[in-house]
Amino acid sequence: MTFHYPGTHNGVEAFGYTFAPGKKYLLTSASGGGKSTVAQLVAGLYRCEAGTVEYPCTLRSAREVLYVPQQAHVFQDTLRNNLALGEDFTEDAMHEALRACCLTEFLAGLPNGLDEVLRDRYACSGGEAARLGLARAILRRPRVLICDEVTAHLDGATAQQIDALLTALPGVLLLNVSHKISEAAAGRYDEVLRLENGRLVESGPPPARNRRQGAG
Repeated sequence: MTFHYPGTHNGVEAFGYTFAPGKKYLLTSASGGGKSTVAQLVAGLYRCEAGTVEYPCTLRSAREVLYVPQQAHVFQDTLRNNLALGEDFTEDAMHEALRACCLTEFLAGLPNGLDEVLRDRYACSGGEAARLGLARAILRRPRVLICDEVTAHLDGATAQQIDALLTALPGVLLLNVSHKISEAAAGRYDEVLRLENGRLVESGPPPARNRRQGAG
C-alpha cells in the first residue's frame, strides 16, 4: 500500500505484508519512519492511495478492529463512563481491565472509584490516559488490536507489564507500534517489522526468539 500526506512526500512509499490471525507483530522505525502511518492505514483511519487493506479473518463488526493511540482522549466524566463509552460491561470486567493495564493504584486513589469524575485533581496523566485507552480496548475483546506507542509515557517496569499483557492476549492479532523496545520485550513477538522512510526493509522473528528456538 502507498499513502502520502497532502502536499508532501511524507507517508508510506511501499508496504506490503500478510498478517496471520492471532499472531503478535512489532512494528518499529526511527521517528518519522512511517510506523504510525502504517498503523492508521491498517486501522482504516486513512485511505490508501494504492493498494488495499484486507483482514485475515471474517469480522462481524467494525468494533473487532480497534486502534489505541499514544494518548487516548479522556472525557470529563466518570471513570465508568470513560471505560464503557455507552456500552454495558460488568464491574468485574472493568476492574479486571484496569488491573491488567496497571491502573489499580489509580483506581484506589479515586474516592468514588468507578464513579469518580476524571477532572481537576483526579485528571489522568499522559501515561494513565494511554492505559485507560488500552483498558477500553481490552474490554471489547477485539480480534485485531493496533497499538500506537501506548507505552511511550510509561516507566520501564510498567511498559514491560503492558507489553507482556499485549503479547499474551489469546486469539488477538496484535500490531504494536514502538520506536524503542528492549530485546527481551521484542522476543515475545512472532515477527518484528522495521520501516525506513516509509518502506518495509526488514521482517522476521526477533533475535531473542531465534535463539530460544535454536537452543531447543
